[in-house]
Amino acid sequence: MVRAFRIATCYRACVMDTVLTYRGRNVSAADIAFIRELIAGNPGDSRRRLSKKLREAWNWRRLTVSCAPSSLGA
Repeated sequence: MVRAFRIATCYRACVMDTVLTYRGRNVSAADIAFIRELIAGNPGDSRRRLSKKLREAWNWRRLTVSCAPSSLGA
């Protein structure tokens, strides 16, 4: 009973904090604030460069069909 309660509580807390889900990642309000700070802190960067910085910060890797990291966007 206690374990089930913990799981339900964790699920509810995680879902309630989630603003949206993108490619399997739950994006919270804190994540959106981080993105805004990233944009504000790098006003001269292109969207592509900002995207690369975000992928690096979130440890996202673009995978090819063979599941090896892709050289695209490098």
